[in-house]
Amino acid sequence: MRITSFLVPFRTSGIAAIAFILSCAARAAAADWTLDKSARVDQLISYVRDGTASIDPLPVPGISLAIGIDDQLVLAKGYGEARPGVPADEHTVYHVGSITKQFTAAAILHLIESTREVPGSNVELTLRTPLTDIFENASHWTREDAPPITIKNLLTMTSSLPNFTAFRLADDDPFHAIPAPKLLADIEQFSPRKLPDDFEYNNTGYFLLAQIIERMAGGFSHSPEDYRHYLKSLFFAPLNMKDSGFSEETTENPNSALPTYRRRPPFTQPDWLEGSADMTSSAIDLFRWNRALMNKTVIDAKTHDAMLSDAARVGPQDWYGMGLFVRHKDDFDEFAHPGVVPGFTSFNAVFKSKKDNSRVSVTLLCNKDGQKNLDNLATEIFYLAMGR
Repeated sequence: MRITSFLVPFRTSGIAAIAFILSCAARAAAADWTLDKSARVDQLISYVRDGTASIDPLPVPGISLAIGIDDQLVLAKGYGEARPGVPADEHTVYHVGSITKQFTAAAILHLIESTREVPGSNVELTLRTPLTDIFENASHWTREDAPPITIKNLLTMTSSLPNFTAFRLADDDPFHAIPAPKLLADIEQFSPRKLPDDFEYNNTGYFLLAQIIERMAGGFSHSPEDYRHYLKSLFFAPLNMKDSGFSEETTENPNSALPTYRRRPPFTQPDWLEGSADMTSSAIDLFRWNRALMNKTVIDAKTHDAMLSDAARVGPQDWYGMGLFVRHKDDFDEFAHPGVVPGFTSFNAVFKSKKDNSRVSVTLLCNKDGQKNLDNLATEIFYLAMGR
């Protein structure tokens, strides 16, 4: 039985027409941000929220955004309601879907930087470490005619393992909870569909990376909470990301946005999307993350460059690095990821001008699943910041 994936790959068209028409001659500078530019952003958000930006007749209840130029926040606010009677703002907490992947990738790269040894061996964890050195029951993952699947293959989505959110596992009901050990045991029965090399959008790999974090982090009890604890201590606390957490925590958070579902929602229970799409965050927190990541304070320069590299080709101008899509245009480079999970849609991007290396950070979060045009909206905001 085929299950539609809620964690969609980066678009390979859509903003191309916008990028072809527009040009950016001015330098993006925080000092040049004006009230008029803020008003134009308001108009763009209204265009998306009321449904006129697409054939979708269902309005968006709430949208939160944060815009930064270089290291300075220039606009952060909310539109509409997070829940009935509660206005959305920059601290409203949304499920951010596959934006989670860049945090999981950075955590793995940090472990590699830390020269951690694979448990039970004297071998350090590297991008080249085979998964069979870490998972005891992973014999199905190696084909006789192929090289072993490595950590790098998981990070770059080139493992060729089946995507478990696209194809239903034998007896696992996506509408109910599943313990992570049970999901792992079922994934261990997978076999690669082809040789590991080509890009294929895949949540399985990032679930496995979360399991590797739990094995490698050390000092914890090796329970399912370890991956989440590790990200909180490694990133959330040091970066003052006070609004950020994980999906099972939002029921007790008065700042969390209520989801808007189009249909019965699968994969909403804890552990299904661990490592791939289980984070919650706010627009202001993701601005803080973008700033730290681009300043190379999250991981060191070498692994940072690997994370943002052209690691796996997605299309003529599109690549996948490690937890981020990378797009190269004539006038800018874009490092971004969408997130689509039941009830929520998000888009987080950093645009880097080729003219002067100025950066524009754009985070857009909304509480409706399947919302279109957030990627186009982010690009429009970038050009606005550049003074088009």
